[in-house]
Amino acid sequence: QCLPLLQACLQSITAVPAGVDLELLVVDNGSVERATAEFLEGFGQKPGRQVLQVAGPFNFSELNNRAAEQARGSVLLLLNNDVELLSPNWGADLAANALRPGVGCVGAQLHYPDGTIQHGGVVLGIGGMASHAHRDQPADALGYQGRLQLAQEFSAVTAACLAISAEHWQQLGGLDEHALAVNYNDVDLCLRAQSAGLRNIYLPQVKAIHHESKSRGRPEGKAYRQWRREW
Repeated sequence: QCLPLLQACLQSITAVPAGVDLELLVVDNGSVERATAEFLEGFGQKPGRQVLQVAGPFNFSELNNRAAEQARGSVLLLLNNDVELLSPNWGADLAANALRPGVGCVGAQLHYPDGTIQHGGVVLGIGGMASHAHRDQPADALGYQGRLQLAQEFSAVTAACLAISAEHWQQLGGLDEHALAVNYNDVDLCLRAQSAGLRNIYLPQVKAIHHESKSRGRPEGKAYRQWRREW
């Protein structure tokens, strides 16, 4: 089920004008389906495209850290394979803000496939830790005090679609692949950015669909225990 998600994600990257030059790195964490292997082999042969093979248990932080080591651009965009970009000039908007002095992480407005909000910035304290603002509201709603549709500073933004300058990524040391392999690594990165005097920005004009947890599903059993530990 992961290949159609990845194909839709990559198609949106090329079909929706980014407004900037792009280098695409796909991280393959032990795919076993033949169709996926054949697709990735062909993808990696194209100019400006690269497939990184990272074996071992799923570690979201490690996968992104390894990709960042290979990236050559001035801005990094962490992007889940289950995200489909919708807004023209999404790359220019994200990069222009990520390169602003004093800005750390930059996030987008993410929608569920039914058109409701999945992510409109991250607020600390929800559920005893942190969660997404305006979740489940209609995508065209104003939100609290109009904040769903206003570019603004938040404590954190989700790494499902997170831009950061390569300089600040290096300064912060990337994601914590030791203590936060799967959960809350994005919140941690954003809070470390704040501690370094950087602001984290939410951009409502950059819109995308996020098929949340489609690849891995909800945490159960061992995955649930890991979530609780990282929580």
